[in-house]
Amino acid sequence: MLCEDLQREEYEVLKAIYPECVSSEITNNSLRLEIPVEFREPRTVYVQDEASAAQSSSQVISSMMLSLSSLPPITLTVILPTLYPMENPPTITSIRASHFWLPHITQLQKVLTDIWQPGEGVLYNWIEFVRSGEFLKALSLSDDNNVLR
Repeated sequence: MLCEDLQREEYEVLKAIYPECVSSEITNNSLRLEIPVEFREPRTVYVQDEASAAQSSSQVISSMMLSLSSLPPITLTVILPTLYPMENPPTITSIRASHFWLPHITQLQKVLTDIWQPGEGVLYNWIEFVRSGEFLKALSLSDDNNVLR
């Protein structure tokens, strides 16, 4: 099977499983995925204001605790190279998080790219990795108790 056929098949499967995540058709080998972050169970988040975060560790830092079951979506703009998935991974040209809540965008790009294995489609795995919130641990934004920082 040709890479172009594999790309089209992967796209059709994604569209069937995650219609809410596939934001565009494949145009000029480019695809946009808008992935909601939805936790299986609520997670605790500690929110600090900038003034509190800038204080030294010896001072009491004021923070607010929230329980969240989702986070704003992350949008990936991806280019599917001619030899994807057989020889090349998709190229992530843009990662955007609404409300600018996601630090470490460059790290997320590397983590996602490292998931790809030659000969295998990876877009489904990327969607699941982001949608489930697993990426937060990889970026050290979540601890073993599912507390987000």
